[in-house]
Amino acid sequence: MKKQGRTIHPTQICANDPLTRKGQCSGDSGGPLFVDGKLTGIVSWSTKDPYCASTEYPGRSLSPRIVNGIDAKQGEIPFQVSLQRYGSHFCGGSVLNENYVVTAAHCVEGSSPNGISIVVGTLEYKRPGQTRKAVKITIHEGFSPANSYSNDVALIKINTPFKFNKLVQPVPLPDLHTKIAINSTAVVSGWGRLGGANGGIPDTLKKAQIWVADPDYCREVMKKQGMIIHPTQICANDPTTRRGQCNGDSGGPLIVNGKLTGIVSWSVKDPYCASTEYPGVYTRVPEFVDWILEHAV
Repeated sequence: MKKQGRTIHPTQICANDPLTRKGQCSGDSGGPLFVDGKLTGIVSWSTKDPYCASTEYPGRSLSPRIVNGIDAKQGEIPFQVSLQRYGSHFCGGSVLNENYVVTAAHCVEGSSPNGISIVVGTLEYKRPGQTRKAVKITIHEGFSPANSYSNDVALIKINTPFKFNKLVQPVPLPDLHTKIAINSTAVVSGWGRLGGANGGIPDTLKKAQIWVADPDYCREVMKKQGMIIHPTQICANDPTTRRGQCNGDSGGPLIVNGKLTGIVSWSVKDPYCASTEYPGVYTRVPEFVDWILEHAV
């Protein structure tokens, strides 16, 4: 990939057929990569044609799961979204208002809204409470996968407004530029894998209590992985036990003081997923409130 001016990070995985031109290309982004029947990667990017599905240049997938979480209660996280393709969960998100969902840009980059379903109001994503279709995707213009997934935020407009009730509610947003104290209690939720590359996918929505990490510490440890932590990102984990985000949780909410403070963005590869040493990385929502409100109309 150096020949193409691209960097492969520890949070990414490459795959192709070295014998014949076979694999991902335009329109496959966000789809699943299965290994041994398990969701191991999410289609992210490949080099431009003629290298798409190339024997020389493998495609790249994100290795973005709630690990050691507990079952959420009915109506406890009424803004939680499951983004699905053909009934398969691939990312999380949050209900923003009656017509929009907020998620991570890497979940939907390069994707057509066609075929994306938005499931809300349920603990079991296979038993949807309300299902809507995506009609428009808006990705932050500064989103840069090559720059440690900076500005990893996107909006999805749906075809029919959500019907708000006790199981479906918009997520509260923080004020613009709200400061987030180190060691603040946070809750992350999703239907991501339960641990490790071979972890199972839960039937029921999981949540985990973690804590906001010291940004200086996070920047320092991520240097070991060749990654940069930007001021528009926030790190969080449990420093005492392996608990937090992993595959399939991308795009989902990180809640601090009842407000959407983070969007699940990335973590370093196993065995560091939900690591006590390497915190998970989230899009820092208070820095994007104005962008979100401007585009969710």
